[in-house]
Amino acid sequence: MVLGKPERNQLLELIVRAGLSPHDFDLKAKPTEETVIDHHATGSAFWIGDSYVNQFHGTLIKLAKRVGERTTERLDAANYQVPFMEWLPEVKKEAEAPDMWAELGRDRAILKAAAEGKAEDTPFTSPEQKEVLAAIDALGQLIAKNYELTAGEMKQVEAKLDGLKEEAKSAGRERWFAYAVGTLDLLQMTVLPDGAARHLTLGLVKAVGHLFGLHLPELPA
Repeated sequence: MVLGKPERNQLLELIVRAGLSPHDFDLKAKPTEETVIDHHATGSAFWIGDSYVNQFHGTLIKLAKRVGERTTERLDAANYQVPFMEWLPEVKKEAEAPDMWAELGRDRAILKAAAEGKAEDTPFTSPEQKEVLAAIDALGQLIAKNYELTAGEMKQVEAKLDGLKEEAKSAGRERWFAYAVGTLDLLQMTVLPDGAARHLTLGLVKAVGHLFGLHLPELPA
């Protein structure tokens, strides 16, 4: 089914209305053949084709290319907008969902780089201390936001983080990093849930790992 300019423009309006960017879609059409709207990032596509079954119908085919899931239903050619509007939220949900497997791969690569990093145990310079203190403050904000701690437990966290700040003013960077990892492990044993220390260590490495000679690998987005 070939769409005219008004119909094609209406599809763009529906895409924008669904909170998606038209730049992420392609429309392909050939005379007397189907019209296909592709979404780049998800590999999902929407077909509007012609079929003669007693009377003129449009045939909608929704295809999730990556998993090979294919469903077909027939509908009146004038009503393809309705299923198109139903398809768009599915595309949006898929596009915005985090790829947890990819994130796990990135985390492993970062922790491996941290374990292999070698730095001279020299004190932080004044500008470097500011970076470290900002990273510690960010850890505190992350803990307060993501973990349901009592006021007493949060005081324990703040005391440990204050200790990290004091250490950063005089300790060698190699010693400080080992102390920071140990502090986060101790917080997990006392007030934070399982897995928190690993998550927080990753955040610390991402923020200031370059100060310890950690050359993180280039990772896919």
